[in-house]
Amino acid sequence: MPKILLFLFFLGTYAFWLWISPKSSAKMQTDLIAGRSFWSSELVLLEGMALFFGSIYLLSGLWSLKLFLLVLIAAQLGSLVAWVLNSILGAGSEESSARVLWAGGEFGLKHPFVLGIPGLLSILFALAYPVVGGIVLFKHPWGSSELEALVLKYTLLFLISSGYMLTTIVNVSVLASEDLDDDTRQRIFISQFIGLIQSAIFVALAFWAFHPGGQPLPIGLFGIPTGTFSLQTLLLMLALLAATVLIPYLAGTQKARRKKLRVLGKIRDYLADIEDILEAPTGDLYIARLTEVRDRVAGASGQFTDSDKLLGFARDMSKDSEGASAELKRMAAAIEKARDLDLRFKFLDDLAKLEKGLDDAIADLGKRSPDKIEDEARHWGETYKGRKEELSKTIEAAASRKPLITAGVGTLAGAVVLDVVSEVAQTGWQWFTHAQK
Repeated sequence: MPKILLFLFFLGTYAFWLWISPKSSAKMQTDLIAGRSFWSSELVLLEGMALFFGSIYLLSGLWSLKLFLLVLIAAQLGSLVAWVLNSILGAGSEESSARVLWAGGEFGLKHPFVLGIPGLLSILFALAYPVVGGIVLFKHPWGSSELEALVLKYTLLFLISSGYMLTTIVNVSVLASEDLDDDTRQRIFISQFIGLIQSAIFVALAFWAFHPGGQPLPIGLFGIPTGTFSLQTLLLMLALLAATVLIPYLAGTQKARRKKLRVLGKIRDYLADIEDILEAPTGDLYIARLTEVRDRVAGASGQFTDSDKLLGFARDMSKDSEGASAELKRMAAAIEKARDLDLRFKFLDDLAKLEKGLDDAIADLGKRSPDKIEDEARHWGETYKGRKEELSKTIEAAASRKPLITAGVGTLAGAVVLDVVSEVAQTGWQWFTHAQK
Protein backbone atom coordinates (compact mmCIF):
# COMPACT_ATOMS: atom_id res chain seq x y z
CA MET A 1 0.00 0.00 0.00
CA PRO A 2 1.41 3.47 -0.86
CA LYS A 3 2.77 5.46 2.07
CA ILE A 4 0.36 8.32 1.44
CA LEU A 5 -2.63 6.04 1.93
CA LEU A 6 -1.16 4.59 5.12
CA PHE A 7 -0.51 8.08 6.46
CA LEU A 8 -4.00 9.31 5.58
CA PHE A 9 -5.50 6.28 7.29
CA PHE A 10 -3.31 6.99 10.33
CA LEU A 11 -4.47 10.63 10.41
CA GLY A 12 -8.10 9.53 10.25
CA THR A 13 -7.77 7.04 13.08
CA TYR A 14 -5.72 9.48 15.17
CA ALA A 15 -8.31 12.24 14.71
CA PHE A 16 -11.04 9.78 15.66
CA TRP A 17 -9.14 8.87 18.83
CA LEU A 18 -8.70 12.54 19.76
CA TRP A 19 -12.47 12.93 19.36
CA ILE A 20 -13.59 9.77 21.14
CA SER A 21 -11.05 9.73 23.98
CA PRO A 22 -12.54 12.62 26.02
CA LYS A 23 -16.00 11.14 25.62
CA SER A 24 -14.84 7.71 26.82
CA SER A 25 -13.00 9.29 29.75
CA ALA A 26 -16.12 11.27 30.75
CA LYS A 27 -18.22 8.09 30.52
CA MET A 28 -15.72 6.24 32.72
CA GLN A 29 -15.82 9.03 35.33
CA THR A 30 -19.62 8.98 35.38
CA ASP A 31 -19.63 5.19 35.76
CA LEU A 32 -16.95 5.43 38.45
CA ILE A 33 -19.20 7.67 40.53
CA ALA A 34 -22.08 5.25 40.01
CA GLY A 35 -19.90 2.27 40.99
CA ARG A 36 -20.03 0.47 37.63
CA SER A 37 -16.85 1.50 35.85
CA PHE A 38 -15.51 -1.91 34.76
CA TRP A 39 -16.61 -1.88 31.13
CA SER A 40 -15.93 1.80 30.55
CA SER A 41 -12.45 1.36 32.07
CA GLU A 42 -11.84 -1.58 29.73
CA LEU A 43 -12.92 0.56 26.79
CA VAL A 44 -10.48 3.33 27.72
CA LEU A 45 -7.70 0.75 28.10
CA LEU A 46 -8.39 -0.81 24.70
CA GLU A 47 -8.59 2.60 23.03
CA GLY A 48 -5.18 3.53 24.39
CA MET A 49 -3.63 0.23 23.35
CA ALA A 50 -5.18 0.42 19.88
CA LEU A 51 -3.76 3.90 19.41
CA PHE A 52 -0.28 2.92 20.59
CA PHE A 53 0.14 -0.31 18.64
CA GLY A 54 -1.96 0.82 15.66
CA SER A 55 0.06 4.02 15.24
CA ILE A 56 3.34 2.11 15.33
CA TYR A 57 2.09 -0.32 12.68
CA LEU A 58 0.66 2.32 10.34
CA LEU A 59 3.78 4.48 10.53
CA SER A 60 6.44 1.75 10.39
CA GLY A 61 4.92 -1.68 9.68
CA LEU A 62 6.07 -3.06 13.02
CA TRP A 63 3.53 -5.34 14.71
CA SER A 64 3.70 -8.03 17.39
CA LEU A 65 0.49 -9.78 18.39
CA LYS A 66 2.30 -11.45 21.28
CA LEU A 67 3.43 -8.09 22.64
CA PHE A 68 -0.08 -6.66 22.27
CA LEU A 69 -1.53 -9.59 24.21
CA LEU A 70 1.24 -9.34 26.81
CA VAL A 71 0.41 -5.70 27.53
CA LEU A 72 -3.31 -6.51 27.65
CA ILE A 73 -2.79 -9.43 30.03
CA ALA A 74 -0.43 -7.41 32.21
CA ALA A 75 -3.05 -4.65 32.51
CA GLN A 76 -5.80 -7.11 33.36
CA LEU A 77 -3.60 -8.97 35.83
CA GLY A 78 -2.61 -5.70 37.49
CA SER A 79 -6.25 -4.64 37.82
CA LEU A 80 -7.19 -8.03 39.26
CA VAL A 81 -4.38 -8.05 41.82
CA ALA A 82 -5.14 -4.46 42.83
CA TRP A 83 -8.85 -5.30 43.23
CA VAL A 84 -8.05 -8.33 45.40
CA LEU A 85 -5.64 -6.40 47.62
CA ASN A 86 -8.01 -3.44 47.96
CA SER A 87 -10.88 -5.78 48.84
CA ILE A 88 -8.84 -7.63 51.45
CA LEU A 89 -7.55 -4.40 52.98
CA GLY A 90 -10.95 -2.71 52.81
CA ALA A 91 -10.29 0.00 50.23
CA GLY A 92 -12.55 -1.14 47.42
CA SER A 93 -15.80 0.66 48.18
CA GLU A 94 -17.75 2.74 45.65
CA GLU A 95 -17.19 5.80 47.86
CA SER A 96 -13.44 5.24 47.68
CA SER A 97 -13.63 5.04 43.87
CA ALA A 98 -15.45 8.36 43.76
CA ARG A 99 -12.89 9.84 46.17
CA VAL A 100 -10.06 8.91 43.78
CA LEU A 101 -11.77 10.85 41.01
CA TRP A 102 -12.41 13.81 43.26
CA ALA A 103 -8.80 13.83 44.57
CA GLY A 104 -7.40 14.38 41.10
CA GLY A 105 -9.97 17.06 40.34
CA GLU A 106 -9.14 18.89 43.56
CA PHE A 107 -5.48 19.13 42.59
CA GLY A 108 -6.43 20.77 39.30
CA LEU A 109 -8.81 23.09 41.14
CA LYS A 110 -6.18 24.23 43.63
CA HIS A 111 -3.11 24.22 41.39
CA PRO A 112 -4.15 25.12 37.83
CA PHE A 113 -0.79 26.74 37.11
CA VAL A 114 1.19 23.73 38.33
CA LEU A 115 -0.63 21.56 35.81
CA GLY A 116 -0.43 24.25 33.15
CA ILE A 117 3.01 23.42 31.77
CA PRO A 118 2.62 19.59 31.70
CA GLY A 119 -0.91 20.02 30.35
CA LEU A 120 0.29 22.36 27.61
CA LEU A 121 3.13 19.98 26.76
CA SER A 122 0.66 17.11 26.47
CA ILE A 123 -1.45 19.12 24.01
CA LEU A 124 1.59 20.18 22.00
CA PHE A 125 2.92 16.62 21.92
CA ALA A 126 -0.47 15.32 20.78
CA LEU A 127 -0.47 17.81 17.91
CA ALA A 128 3.21 17.27 17.05
CA TYR A 129 3.01 13.47 16.96
CA PRO A 130 1.33 13.08 13.55
CA VAL A 131 3.64 15.74 12.08
CA VAL A 132 6.81 14.03 13.29
CA GLY A 133 5.38 10.61 12.43
CA GLY A 134 4.69 11.71 8.86
CA ILE A 135 8.19 13.13 8.45
CA VAL A 136 9.96 9.93 9.52
CA LEU A 137 7.53 7.78 7.52
CA PHE A 138 8.28 9.51 4.22
CA LYS A 139 11.99 9.90 4.98
CA HIS A 140 12.82 6.22 5.63
CA PRO A 141 12.03 2.97 3.82
CA TRP A 142 8.86 1.21 4.95
CA GLY A 143 9.62 -1.65 7.35
CA SER A 144 13.27 -0.66 7.93
CA SER A 145 14.71 -1.14 11.40
CA GLU A 146 15.67 2.55 11.51
CA LEU A 147 12.06 3.61 10.81
CA GLU A 148 10.75 1.17 13.40
CA ALA A 149 13.10 2.50 16.06
CA LEU A 150 12.26 6.14 15.27
CA VAL A 151 8.50 5.60 15.23
CA LEU A 152 8.60 3.70 18.50
CA LYS A 153 10.82 6.38 20.04
CA TYR A 154 8.49 9.23 19.10
CA THR A 155 5.39 7.25 20.03
CA LEU A 156 6.78 6.62 23.50
CA LEU A 157 7.86 10.25 23.81
CA PHE A 158 4.73 11.96 22.50
CA LEU A 159 1.97 9.57 23.57
CA ILE A 160 3.31 7.92 26.75
CA SER A 161 5.91 10.03 28.53
CA SER A 162 3.97 13.33 28.41
CA GLY A 163 0.90 11.73 29.96
CA TYR A 164 3.03 9.87 32.48
CA MET A 165 4.61 13.13 33.64
CA LEU A 166 1.21 14.74 34.20
CA THR A 167 -0.16 11.67 36.00
CA THR A 168 2.91 11.42 38.23
CA ILE A 169 2.61 15.04 39.36
CA VAL A 170 -1.03 14.51 40.34
CA ASN A 171 -0.43 11.16 42.02
CA VAL A 172 2.47 12.45 44.12
CA SER A 173 0.41 15.42 45.29
CA VAL A 174 -2.63 13.27 46.06
CA LEU A 175 -0.64 10.64 47.98
CA ALA A 176 1.02 13.36 50.05
CA SER A 177 -2.25 15.20 50.76
CA GLU A 178 -3.26 15.70 54.38
CA ASP A 179 -6.94 15.58 53.39
CA LEU A 180 -6.98 12.08 51.88
CA ASP A 181 -8.47 9.27 53.94
CA ASP A 182 -6.43 6.14 54.68
CA ASP A 183 -8.49 3.79 52.50
CA THR A 184 -8.25 5.95 49.38
CA ARG A 185 -4.54 6.60 49.93
CA GLN A 186 -4.03 2.85 50.27
CA ARG A 187 -5.98 2.25 47.07
CA ILE A 188 -3.81 4.67 45.09
CA PHE A 189 -0.64 3.26 46.68
CA ILE A 190 -1.51 -0.29 45.62
CA SER A 191 -2.48 0.78 42.11
CA GLN A 192 0.81 2.59 41.63
CA PHE A 193 2.82 -0.41 42.80
CA ILE A 194 0.92 -2.92 40.69
CA GLY A 195 1.20 -0.60 37.69
CA LEU A 196 4.90 -1.47 37.58
CA ILE A 197 4.14 -4.69 35.74
CA GLN A 198 2.65 -2.95 32.71
CA SER A 199 5.08 -0.04 32.86
CA ALA A 200 8.02 -2.44 32.69
CA ILE A 201 7.09 -3.40 29.14
CA PHE A 202 7.26 0.19 28.00
CA VAL A 203 10.57 0.58 29.82
CA ALA A 204 11.96 -2.35 27.85
CA LEU A 205 10.66 -0.86 24.59
CA ALA A 206 12.28 2.45 25.49
CA PHE A 207 15.63 0.71 25.97
CA TRP A 208 15.34 -0.65 22.42
CA ALA A 209 14.09 2.57 20.83
CA PHE A 210 16.54 4.95 22.47
CA HIS A 211 19.59 2.72 22.04
CA PRO A 212 22.19 4.49 19.87
CA GLY A 213 21.65 3.68 16.21
CA GLY A 214 18.19 2.25 16.81
CA GLN A 215 19.52 -1.30 16.78
CA PRO A 216 18.48 -3.94 19.34
CA LEU A 217 20.84 -4.47 22.23
CA PRO A 218 22.37 -7.95 22.17
CA ILE A 219 20.75 -10.73 24.17
CA GLY A 220 23.13 -11.69 26.94
CA LEU A 221 23.45 -14.51 29.46
CA PHE A 222 20.22 -16.35 30.38
CA GLY A 223 18.42 -14.57 27.53
CA ILE A 224 18.38 -11.21 29.31
CA PRO A 225 19.06 -8.22 26.99
CA THR A 226 22.47 -6.81 27.79
CA GLY A 227 22.25 -3.51 29.66
CA THR A 228 18.49 -3.67 30.13
CA PHE A 229 17.93 -4.70 33.73
CA SER A 230 21.25 -4.14 35.40
CA LEU A 231 21.58 -3.60 39.13
CA GLN A 232 21.88 0.12 38.49
CA THR A 233 18.61 0.11 36.53
CA LEU A 234 16.76 -1.74 39.27
CA LEU A 235 18.13 0.66 41.88
CA LEU A 236 16.99 3.56 39.71
CA MET A 237 13.48 2.09 39.51
CA LEU A 238 13.41 1.62 43.27
CA ALA A 239 14.53 5.22 43.77
CA LEU A 240 11.81 6.42 41.41
CA LEU A 241 9.20 4.37 43.28
CA ALA A 242 10.42 5.72 46.59
CA ALA A 243 10.22 9.31 45.34
CA THR A 244 6.86 9.05 43.59
CA VAL A 245 4.98 6.45 45.66
CA LEU A 246 6.44 5.36 48.99
CA ILE A 247 7.68 8.69 50.40
CA PRO A 248 4.54 10.64 49.40
CA TYR A 249 2.39 7.86 50.90
CA LEU A 250 4.22 7.91 54.23
CA ALA A 251 4.31 11.72 54.33
CA GLY A 252 0.62 11.91 53.53
CA THR A 253 -0.43 9.44 56.23
CA GLN A 254 1.51 11.33 58.86
CA LYS A 255 0.20 14.72 57.74
CA ALA A 256 -3.37 13.39 57.69
CA ARG A 257 -3.03 11.98 61.19
CA ARG A 258 -1.69 15.27 62.53
CA LYS A 259 -4.53 17.20 60.89
CA LYS A 260 -7.10 14.79 62.29
CA LEU A 261 -5.73 15.27 65.78
CA ARG A 262 -5.74 19.02 65.23
CA VAL A 263 -9.38 19.31 64.14
CA LEU A 264 -10.61 16.84 66.76
CA GLY A 265 -8.71 18.87 69.34
CA LYS A 266 -10.61 21.97 68.26
CA ILE A 267 -13.95 20.24 68.77
CA ARG A 268 -12.79 19.00 72.17
CA ASP A 269 -11.78 22.55 73.14
CA TYR A 270 -15.25 23.80 72.29
CA LEU A 271 -16.81 21.01 74.35
CA ALA A 272 -14.52 21.85 77.26
CA ASP A 273 -15.52 25.54 77.09
CA ILE A 274 -19.20 24.61 77.06
CA GLU A 275 -18.73 22.22 79.97
CA ASP A 276 -16.97 24.92 82.03
CA ILE A 277 -19.79 27.39 81.36
CA LEU A 278 -22.52 24.94 82.31
CA GLU A 279 -20.83 23.68 85.47
CA ALA A 280 -20.31 27.17 86.92
CA PRO A 281 -23.33 28.56 88.84
CA THR A 282 -23.70 31.76 86.80
CA GLY A 283 -27.49 32.05 86.65
CA ASP A 284 -28.66 34.40 83.90
CA LEU A 285 -25.17 34.52 82.36
CA TYR A 286 -25.51 31.00 80.92
CA ILE A 287 -27.32 32.08 77.79
CA ALA A 288 -25.01 34.98 76.99
CA ARG A 289 -21.87 32.89 77.44
CA LEU A 290 -23.25 29.94 75.45
CA THR A 291 -24.35 32.32 72.69
CA GLU A 292 -20.78 33.63 72.51
CA VAL A 293 -19.46 30.09 72.03
CA ARG A 294 -22.16 29.36 69.46
CA ASP A 295 -21.12 32.44 67.46
CA ARG A 296 -17.48 31.33 67.61
CA VAL A 297 -18.43 27.92 66.27
CA ALA A 298 -20.45 29.42 63.42
CA GLY A 299 -17.60 31.80 62.59
CA ALA A 300 -15.07 28.95 62.60
CA SER A 301 -17.23 26.98 60.18
CA GLY A 302 -17.49 29.87 57.72
CA GLN A 303 -13.82 30.73 58.02
CA PHE A 304 -12.77 27.12 57.50
CA THR A 305 -14.92 26.87 54.36
CA ASP A 306 -13.62 30.13 52.93
CA SER A 307 -10.00 29.10 53.50
CA ASP A 308 -10.27 25.93 51.39
CA LYS A 309 -10.97 26.08 47.64
CA LEU A 310 -12.49 22.61 47.56
CA LEU A 311 -14.94 23.40 50.36
CA GLY A 312 -15.81 26.70 48.70
CA PHE A 313 -16.33 24.89 45.39
CA ALA A 314 -18.65 22.33 47.01
CA ARG A 315 -20.64 25.07 48.74
CA ASP A 316 -21.03 27.08 45.54
CA MET A 317 -22.00 24.02 43.49
CA SER A 318 -24.66 23.07 46.05
CA LYS A 319 -26.20 26.52 45.67
CA ASP A 320 -26.02 26.90 41.89
CA SER A 321 -24.49 24.51 39.36
CA GLU A 322 -26.41 25.55 36.26
CA GLY A 323 -23.52 27.35 34.58
CA ALA A 324 -20.87 24.78 35.50
CA SER A 325 -19.20 22.51 32.95
CA ALA A 326 -20.01 18.82 32.75
CA GLU A 327 -16.58 18.04 34.24
CA LEU A 328 -17.23 20.23 37.29
CA LYS A 329 -20.67 18.70 37.72
CA ARG A 330 -19.13 15.21 37.75
CA MET A 331 -16.64 16.37 40.35
CA ALA A 332 -19.47 17.81 42.48
CA ALA A 333 -21.34 14.51 42.20
CA ALA A 334 -18.23 12.62 43.31
CA ILE A 335 -17.85 14.95 46.29
CA GLU A 336 -21.46 14.44 47.30
CA LYS A 337 -21.06 10.67 47.17
CA ALA A 338 -17.74 10.48 49.05
CA ARG A 339 -17.88 13.54 51.33
CA ASP A 340 -17.98 11.32 54.43
CA LEU A 341 -14.46 10.11 53.61
CA ASP A 342 -13.00 13.60 53.87
CA LEU A 343 -11.93 14.96 57.26
CA ARG A 344 -12.80 18.51 56.25
CA PHE A 345 -16.46 17.71 55.69
CA LYS A 346 -16.54 15.70 58.90
CA PHE A 347 -15.18 18.73 60.73
CA LEU A 348 -17.85 20.97 59.20
CA ASP A 349 -20.53 18.43 60.13
CA ASP A 350 -19.21 18.30 63.71
CA LEU A 351 -19.30 22.10 63.91
CA ALA A 352 -22.84 22.16 62.55
CA LYS A 353 -23.90 19.51 65.06
CA LEU A 354 -22.24 21.47 67.86
CA GLU A 355 -23.95 24.68 66.77
CA LYS A 356 -27.37 23.01 66.70
CA GLY A 357 -26.76 21.47 70.12
CA LEU A 358 -25.92 24.88 71.53
CA ASP A 359 -29.08 26.35 70.01
CA ASP A 360 -31.10 23.60 71.72
CA ALA A 361 -29.36 24.18 75.04
CA ILE A 362 -29.84 27.95 74.84
CA ALA A 363 -33.51 27.54 73.96
CA ASP A 364 -34.03 25.05 76.80
CA LEU A 365 -32.28 27.18 79.42
CA GLY A 366 -34.22 30.23 78.25
CA LYS A 367 -37.43 28.52 79.32
CA ARG A 368 -36.23 27.81 82.86
CA SER A 369 -37.04 29.90 85.89
CA PRO A 370 -34.13 31.43 87.88
CA ASP A 371 -34.41 28.76 90.58
CA LYS A 372 -34.34 25.87 88.05
CA ILE A 373 -31.83 27.09 85.47
CA GLU A 374 -28.69 25.99 87.36
CA ASP A 375 -29.98 22.43 87.81
CA GLU A 376 -30.81 22.21 84.13
CA ALA A 377 -27.42 23.68 83.23
CA ARG A 378 -25.67 20.98 85.27
CA HIS A 379 -27.70 18.39 83.39
CA TRP A 380 -26.54 19.81 80.07
CA GLY A 381 -23.02 20.02 81.48
CA GLU A 382 -22.98 16.28 82.16
CA THR A 383 -24.02 15.64 78.57
CA TYR A 384 -21.20 17.74 77.16
CA LYS A 385 -18.73 16.25 79.62
CA GLY A 386 -19.58 12.78 78.36
CA ARG A 387 -19.12 13.87 74.75
CA LYS A 388 -15.78 15.44 75.60
CA GLU A 389 -14.51 12.30 77.34
CA GLU A 390 -15.63 10.14 74.43
CA LEU A 391 -13.86 12.42 71.98
CA SER A 392 -10.72 12.35 74.12
CA LYS A 393 -10.64 8.57 73.80
CA THR A 394 -11.00 8.90 70.03
CA ILE A 395 -8.10 11.34 69.92
CA GLU A 396 -5.95 9.07 72.05
CA ALA A 397 -6.66 6.11 69.76
CA ALA A 398 -5.88 8.17 66.64
CA ALA A 399 -2.63 9.41 68.17
CA SER A 400 -1.44 5.89 68.97
CA ARG A 401 -2.38 4.39 65.61
CA LYS A 402 0.48 3.38 63.31
CA PRO A 403 -0.94 3.45 59.75
CA LEU A 404 2.18 2.05 58.09
CA ILE A 405 1.07 -1.53 57.44
CA THR A 406 0.34 -0.99 53.76
CA ALA A 407 3.64 0.74 53.18
CA GLY A 408 5.51 -2.04 54.95
CA VAL A 409 3.76 -4.75 52.98
CA GLY A 410 4.26 -2.78 49.78
CA THR A 411 7.95 -2.31 50.43
CA LEU A 412 8.47 -6.00 51.09
CA ALA A 413 6.39 -6.87 48.05
CA GLY A 414 8.47 -4.50 45.97
CA ALA A 415 11.24 -7.05 45.54
CA VAL A 416 8.73 -9.63 44.31
CA VAL A 417 7.09 -7.13 41.98
CA LEU A 418 10.45 -6.13 40.53
CA ASP A 419 11.18 -9.78 39.77
CA VAL A 420 7.89 -9.99 37.92
CA VAL A 421 8.69 -6.71 36.20
CA SER A 422 12.04 -8.05 34.98
CA GLU A 423 10.50 -11.23 33.62
CA VAL A 424 7.59 -9.46 31.93
CA ALA A 425 9.81 -6.81 30.36
CA GLN A 426 12.35 -9.41 29.32
CA THR A 427 9.62 -11.42 27.56
CA GLY A 428 8.20 -8.32 25.92
CA TRP A 429 11.66 -7.28 24.83
CA GLN A 430 12.39 -10.58 23.11
CA TRP A 431 8.98 -10.76 21.43
CA PHE A 432 9.32 -7.23 20.20
CA THR A 433 12.83 -7.56 18.81
CA HIS A 434 11.85 -10.79 17.07
CA ALA A 435 8.86 -9.02 15.51
CA GLN A 436 11.28 -7.08 13.29
CA LYS A 437 12.58 -10.18 11.58
